[in-house]
Amino acid sequence: NPQAKPAQAKQASAADKKSEEPVIDPKTKQLIEDLNNKLLRSVAELENYKKRAEQQISEIRKYALTDFAKHITESAENFYRIMDHAPEELINQDETLKKFYEGIKFTKEDILKTFQKHGIERIFPLNQQFDHHQHQAVSQIESDEVEGKILQIVQAGYTLNGRIIKEAMVITAKAKQSK
Repeated sequence: NPQAKPAQAKQASAADKKSEEPVIDPKTKQLIEDLNNKLLRSVAELENYKKRAEQQISEIRKYALTDFAKHITESAENFYRIMDHAPEELINQDETLKKFYEGIKFTKEDILKTFQKHGIERIFPLNQQFDHHQHQAVSQIESDEVEGKILQIVQAGYTLNGRIIKEAMVITAKAKQSK
């Protein structure tokens, strides 16, 4: 049968290829498995390192402004002081003073918008409960208020992207001493 010969030739060829595959002794096979496992672990470690490095770069970018933000918030606080202590009666009587005051108010608002844009937020916890993570108690006053309630703000605090960069300095209530 002439057609049977090519089929037999293919089978013989496949059998020859199987017999040509190298025979690997158990020690070499174990070495190959060990090297493959080490390679897979190394690739995984490299991927983990890459992820950690990306996270660190992200953190560095996110908080690179910390020192600058600490200093610039002092300027913002000066605007608050100006606004809080401006003599409204005099301002309302003098058009030049009124325009000057409005310019200061606009500048303060512009600074606060810039702060918000860059993740800087003011902490002004008046009448809130003291939180040692965000506040620094500089004094206590005997009061009928709940102990630990913030009665006065000595200096506002600030956060940068949710991280405290300056604690609010506060005066808190303490229980009255019985005589």
